[in-house]
Amino acid sequence: MPSRSVSSLGRLPRHLWLAVKTFFVFRRPVAFLRHYVRRDWPLTEPVELRTGMKIYLSAADDIFTLVEVFLRRQYGRIRKGSVVIDIGANIGVFSLLALADGAAKVYAYEPSAESFSVFSRNIRENGVEDRVQVERVAVSDTAGAMVKFPVTSSRENAMITGDTSAEYLMTPTDTLQSLIDRHELERVDLLKLDCEGAEQAILLSTPDSLWRRIRDIRLEFHYEGDATLRPFLTNCGYDLVRHERTGGAGDGIMWFVG
Repeated sequence: MPSRSVSSLGRLPRHLWLAVKTFFVFRRPVAFLRHYVRRDWPLTEPVELRTGMKIYLSAADDIFTLVEVFLRRQYGRIRKGSVVIDIGANIGVFSLLALADGAAKVYAYEPSAESFSVFSRNIRENGVEDRVQVERVAVSDTAGAMVKFPVTSSRENAMITGDTSAEYLMTPTDTLQSLIDRHELERVDLLKLDCEGAEQAILLSTPDSLWRRIRDIRLEFHYEGDATLRPFLTNCGYDLVRHERTGGAGDGIMWFVG
């Protein structure tokens, strides 16, 4: 079995390429890389892109989300003119990427009050209020319920079940079908999900009639959810074009094309 140092050397070219890409994406690449290594981005300052876009963070480790979305392109590129749904939007990094790529409209959903607040600020700071709509709602398999959700923003926030000492707010739930119907969307070019395990409940409860209105799906799965979601979405008429395990806990990425 190769040693950890040998394994790290094997990843070195990828890390170097990401570092190089930083110089093309971010306005202050050296500062970005320094703060990335230290995990200490100053929250009073936005991360600035060369396009002029500014992204405020809610916590220092949000810088890892920027690397995943803008440098690693975990969710790929977005076609110009696309209508996008972003479930588990957090502070809006993916939604802002979609807009930067030329999406016509993004409908975003984030249950954390703090993440929602930072996302709303990012929308105002970039003057994209007419192209993105964000709601503080927990997308689930049930509409009209109230669930506990942490107030504090986190990359790994999930719905709270049972007793907790964490600060939370009661947050309304809605379903994917209800959201699409409410906005009268005849087509969704891309459905993106990053919702810490809730993706199974959301997708498995969506009626068959809705899939003809959704073109592509790109999602982060958790707890080996690919074992269930892969055959389910394939049966719904989608082709799997990317399947990658990214963590030891059964997490990863899947892309589907309709």
